[in-house]
Amino acid sequence: MVEPNGSHDRWYFLGLAALTHAVAIAMPLMCMPVLFEEISVDLNLSLLQIGAIWGAAPLAGVASVLIGGLLGDRFGIKKVLSRACFLAGVAGALRGLSGGFTSLTATTFLFGLISFVILGNVPKVAGIWFTGRHLGFANGILGLGAAIGFMAGAMLSATVLSLLLGSWRLVLLFYGLLSVVFGVLWVFTGREAKQTVTGSAHSSGTLTFRQTLSRVAHLKSVWLIGVALLGHASCILSMLGYLPLYLRERGWSVASADGTVAAFHGVSVMGAIPLALLSDRLKSRDEFAFRYSARANLGS
Repeated sequence: MVEPNGSHDRWYFLGLAALTHAVAIAMPLMCMPVLFEEISVDLNLSLLQIGAIWGAAPLAGVASVLIGGLLGDRFGIKKVLSRACFLAGVAGALRGLSGGFTSLTATTFLFGLISFVILGNVPKVAGIWFTGRHLGFANGILGLGAAIGFMAGAMLSATVLSLLLGSWRLVLLFYGLLSVVFGVLWVFTGREAKQTVTGSAHSSGTLTFRQTLSRVAHLKSVWLIGVALLGHASCILSMLGYLPLYLRERGWSVASADGTVAAFHGVSVMGAIPLALLSDRLKSRDEFAFRYSARANLGS
C-alpha cells in the first residue's frame, strides 16, 4: 500500500516525471531521424546502416524494460530514475563522440538499454501518487510530456540546435547534459512516496525476479498490451525513422520535412489530455492497462 506524502508532492513528482519523459527519452530519441542526413554525410553511412542505428535503441529496450521495472519496485522510483537519467545522459552524449557506424550503433544501443529503464518507471509515478478517477488524467500528463518531447526534438534539433551549436555531435552532447540535470533533480528534490508492504509473500518486494516474471507472464492482459504495443511501435518508429530523409530527397526543405514529423507528434499533444479525461469519465479501462498506457506514447 502506498501512502502519499501530500498533494503538493504528488503534483511535483507528476510534473517532474512528465518533463523526464520529454527531456531524457523523447527529445534525445526523436532528434536522430532529423539529424540522420547530417550524420550520414559526416560518417559516410548508407540507408541500411541508418536503419540499423535507429533500431538499436528499441532493440536494447526489449532487454532492459522489464529489469528496469523490477528495479523500481525494489529500490524506489526516485533512486532508479536519478541514476538512470544520469547514465542515459552519459550514454546519449557518447553518441556524439562516435567515429563511425559501429561506434554509433553501440552507443545508441547503450542509450536505449538505459533509457528504457526510465520508460519502465515513469508511468509508476501515476500509479503510486494517483488513484481512481485521477489515474487516467495523471497518465495523460505523462503522455503529454512524451508527446511534447517528441515534437520538440523533431522541430528543433536540426533546424535550430544544430545550427546554433555547430554540429549534430554537440546537439547530442547537449541532450545528454539535460538528462544529467534531471538525474540531479530526482536526487535532491521531492520525497519518495512511503510504501508499506501488505500481503506479505504476495508483495512484489518479497518476490525474486523469476517469480515476478512468472506471475506477470501468466497475465493475459500483459500479452494483449505487449502485442498491441509491438505492432504500434513497429509501424510508427519505422515510419518516423525514414520520413525526414524521404521528404528531403523528394525536394522538401529541411524545415518542412522536420515540421511534418513535429506535426505528427503535435496531434498527440492535442489528444493526450482529452482522451485521458474521457477514459476517466467512461471508467472502462483495466487498471493495469492504464498504469502502463504512457508507454504507448513512444513514437506517437
